[in-house]
Amino acid sequence: MVVRIQHWLSHDSAIALHGLSLIARKHERVHLTRPDRRGRQVREGLTQHGAKVHETEMADLDGLPVLSLARTALDVVREHGFAVGLGACDQALRAGVTRDELEHAAAMMWGWPFSVSVREAVLLADAQAENPFESAARALVLELGIGIPETQFGLSDGNRSVYCDMRVGRHVFEADGKVKLTPVALGGYAPDPTRALWEEKKRQDLVTGFKLGMSRITYADLFSQRDVAKRRLTREYDDTVARFGTSIADLAPYILRRAA
Repeated sequence: MVVRIQHWLSHDSAIALHGLSLIARKHERVHLTRPDRRGRQVREGLTQHGAKVHETEMADLDGLPVLSLARTALDVVREHGFAVGLGACDQALRAGVTRDELEHAAAMMWGWPFSVSVREAVLLADAQAENPFESAARALVLELGIGIPETQFGLSDGNRSVYCDMRVGRHVFEADGKVKLTPVALGGYAPDPTRALWEEKKRQDLVTGFKLGMSRITYADLFSQRDVAKRRLTREYDDTVARFGTSIADLAPYILRRAA
């Protein structure tokens, strides 16, 4: 309302306007991008980013000037880092943005600060990731250097089907938020926490019954205890490799494939 010069809402503000979310925000200021300046200025509740805006990156949502979702996702990588930005790129793909569009937006940022992280996020973005927390957990697994995780790895024993958040070799990684076991009355997702815990126990028994290892990743693992979590996840993965190897060829009759 106070900016009279040409601008587009961008970064966190554009993510919100596009109907997506982030796992973490540095602040709650309004973000906008102005092509008439360079650098970044924070003033009067506004974070103003000076950067070029290509014609293909201009959009309009409910009468508001906003950057395209492809450009916005990559701006988030540059603003918040790879882990949070990967979630934005994953969501952009789920929302219908093509990888070609992400690659085109990345090409327009060639030589900009953090453009290497941008290109990495475009390369590794995956529409199968179901939420920003799961995406950030995948970024943590990538830091282990054990390979690129397969997302939404599905298994069936002929009676029950389950999907794991991600898999590397014979080890699966689950992103676990406390909200899954928190009663609905307290803001969680569980109508009956005891039943939810029992169902999760049966689910883990099914997965590990196929001779697969399992690790669980919490919010604290992503932020306050990241290094400790990486050491633990590495130990757990190495133990699985020692016990079961890495090939899943024997699981072929049980693997489920989700439509792309």
